[in-house]
Amino acid sequence: MKNEPKNEEFYVEISDANELRKELLLSSKQLIHSLKKQKEYQLLKSQKKELTKELVSTMNKIKELASSLQSHLPKTKITLKTKEKKEKTLSVEDKEDHFMKKLSKIEERLQALQ
Repeated sequence: MKNEPKNEEFYVEISDANELRKELLLSSKQLIHSLKKQKEYQLLKSQKKELTKELVSTMNKIKELASSLQSHLPKTKITLKTKEKKEKTLSVEDKEDHFMKKLSKIEERLQALQ
């Protein structure tokens, strides 16, 4: 009988009960907000999954139609001619003249602004 717990009530003093209640309510509010955001995220995730499945099925349908179209087209060889790009080679003097012209235009604009 020594080990029997006693049913004694005891009380703990809370120094600022109103502030504690306020903090508890704010944390509950934050928890509810977080749960709501999580639910929205799960909804978006499921929508994304559905749209991805739809996209995959559409792409498969396009591939199927493209292969069907290609089988109906005549078999021919087509060669494409490409034009060679001409590289502009400027001498050092031409480059210097080009940059000097740009510099003078910039200086003219600056003087016009002042």
